[in-house]
Amino acid sequence: MNILRSAVTPRWTFLLDGDGVCRAVVPTADGSRKPVVRTLTREVHDCVGAQFVGAVDARVPGGVVAKPRLGAPMLLAYVDADSRIRLLRTGPLVAFQTHAGDAGREDRDPESSGPRSCVRPRQPMRAVLRAAAT
Repeated sequence: MNILRSAVTPRWTFLLDGDGVCRAVVPTADGSRKPVVRTLTREVHDCVGAQFVGAVDARVPGGVVAKPRLGAPMLLAYVDADSRIRLLRTGPLVAFQTHAGDAGREDRDPESSGPRSCVRPRQPMRAVLRAAAT
């Protein structure tokens, strides 16, 4: 698992790979030394394997932007077991960090060849749309 980005909300931290696919969700630390324990809700659990598709920002025309923004909730999407596209919204971002990753690997362009396999048996949106177009 190659985590390249951390998207931090007040309650959860979403760990994303280079394709924007969420590989793990962990509780956000509150700054104290006490361990943070939270129950993973179904909605948060569903984020694992879902792909970043945009962020909600009411300050721009259309209300959606292509890249994460501080203060804006992220939108993640996945295809469920019934082949329905599901859209998930996170809490507002309080931090967004990029990590080193592999030295020779560069982030893929969002319009490039598509994502790698997901942790769960779901297909990220680009793969679904590409398959539907053929």
